[in-house]
Amino acid sequence: MPVFGKPLPSQERLRELFCYYPDAGVLTWRPRPWASQENKRWNKRYANTVAGHKGCNKYRRVSIGKKFYKVHRLIWVYLYGDLPCDLQIDHRFLDTDDNRKASLRLATHSANACNVGKRRGQTSSRFKGVSWHKSTGKWAAQICVCSKPKHIGLFSKEIDAAVAYNSAAVELHGQFAHLNQVRD
Repeated sequence: MPVFGKPLPSQERLRELFCYYPDAGVLTWRPRPWASQENKRWNKRYANTVAGHKGCNKYRRVSIGKKFYKVHRLIWVYLYGDLPCDLQIDHRFLDTDDNRKASLRLATHSANACNVGKRRGQTSSRFKGVSWHKSTGKWAAQICVCSKPKHIGLFSKEIDAAVAYNSAAVELHGQFAHLNQVRD
């Protein structure tokens, strides 16, 4: 059974450190007690400000006790108390900075991998799962299942291949399917 990420702080500890605003999907630092000069300086600089920063991998990260954590994982623990070690947090709408409760859901690694957009520059089509099949002069649709490509079919029109991909994605990936935006 795979384990994702490092152990996370407890829900109690997170609620001591942060306020969560569910409509905005934002964690802010709570003010620290005014007992020391150091806390006064810290409060002037950080209290009630958005916690963390966007890292190089597009996820917002925050430092707690010299360890960095992804904010969406902390929000999950803040809301629900724990994160099962064999599951990941999926951003339902593909925006890694959208940490609203409605945007976050639990997913297995393979389900999380299904909910990704079209990779840029890797195909000749504007649609996910569609590419130009040079030898037949048609559009090919394919989808990955268990990390292996599955051929869906060849189509005269690019849009027909995209519709076929969407159908296969719903059938194979269910709620985690990322569908092409196809206009009739």
